Amino acid sequence: MEAPFIIILLIVWAGVVVAGYFVGKKKGKAGLGILLTALLGWIGLVIIAAIPVDKSTSSTTTHTPAQDLNTVPIARCKRCYKEGPSDARYCPHCGYPFHPDPAKAASGNWNKRSPQNHKCKYCGKPF
Repeated sequence: MEAPFIIILLIVWAGVVVAGYFVGKKKGKAGLGILLTALLGWIGLVIIAAIPVDKSTSSTTTHTPAQDLNTVPIARCKRCYKEGPSDARYCPHCGYPFHPDPAKAASGNWNKRSPQNHKCKYCGKPF
């Protein structure tokens, strides 16, 4: 065999291995795709293409971090009208309670302003 023929054969083999990696990555089994195509060549590529998709480790999901931001429930404060997380007990901007404390809700005075909220946080003047 001549040297150029061997080089071309190695380039084709490397291309098959790379193709096996990408097909395996789509199936959630990138390592298996490399292994099968490196050892079996085109036959390994056919085998990895015939393997069903692994739903638990598939890398073809379209989940983005921005979707996490869109799924966070938001609540609007009734006093300052700014938005905050709905699981918070108090507004992060003015301190007004979003949800009543069960012990205070029974007494009926849970939404009364605390003394610290009677003053402006910037100038200190009472409301």
